[in-house]
Amino acid sequence: GDLVQAGKNVVFTATPAAGYQVQEWRLNGNVLAGETGTTYTLTNLQAAATVAVVFAADATEPTWRDQMDNLKTDIKDSITSRKSKFN
Repeated sequence: GDLVQAGKNVVFTATPAAGYQVQEWRLNGNVLAGETGTTYTLTNLQAAATVAVVFAADATEPTWRDQMDNLKTDIKDSITSRKSKFN
């Protein structure tokens, strides 16, 4: 990365892909508790640092498995409904 003058603040911005969110930020391999936003500010930089962000699937977005389960339920309901019309 770029060189930064000691004592300066560095702002990192992460842009998750659609259906994902920031799970956590890490500083030198350690999870930064409570840091789940799309920006992280490393304040008063004094030494070399490694910053990483971890993304996770957005819990509000259905996974492909959820979508398949819903499709199976819809098909089953449709078949059951058609059977009852002929009985």
